[in-house]
Amino acid sequence: MNSQHRKEASVEDVDLAAGRVLASANAYFDYIWSIECKDSEREFLYQMIENNHKEGNKKEIDSLLRREIIEKAGNAYKFKIPLMKKWIEKDGIYN
Repeated sequence: MNSQHRKEASVEDVDLAAGRVLASANAYFDYIWSIECKDSEREFLYQMIENNHKEGNKKEIDSLLRREIIEKAGNAYKFKIPLMKKWIEKDGIYN
């Protein structure tokens, strides 16, 4: 963008930048997903994406909160790093 001396970004510029960020963050998110998260925690994160998580997941919620993968948002929970949610959706991990 700067090489073209523009002051505003286009939708294509933003899409390209988002793709690059996801690519560079891939190793970090893959580590969190594959090594740090247990199956039950991954399932909870799937449920969050579907806005269908249950209150009975206290063990998973506490663990994800402690490791700052999620955070409390009012009466619900959200990804601490919204880009992780995008990574899960983009990489086809989320079905």
